Amino acid sequence: EAGEDPHNLVVSPDGTHTPIVSFSTLDPATYERKSVTLSPGRYQLWCSLEGHEAKGMSVTLRVQ
Repeated sequence: EAGEDPHNLVVSPDGTHTPIVSFSTLDPATYERKSVTLSPGRYQLWCSLEGHEAKGMSVTLRVQ
């Protein structure tokens, strides 16, 4: 089932909101593919649309 709201994706070093990579804001049932090279470390992936991160749309990614 497709969602109802648009979303985007931002990648930041963990503990910051300084974007190092971002994906476009897209409507439900659409996608964007992008290759990203990240150095080892921890990163925060989150939706930067107003209120979305507060609703739990974030995750920590660990790159080894």
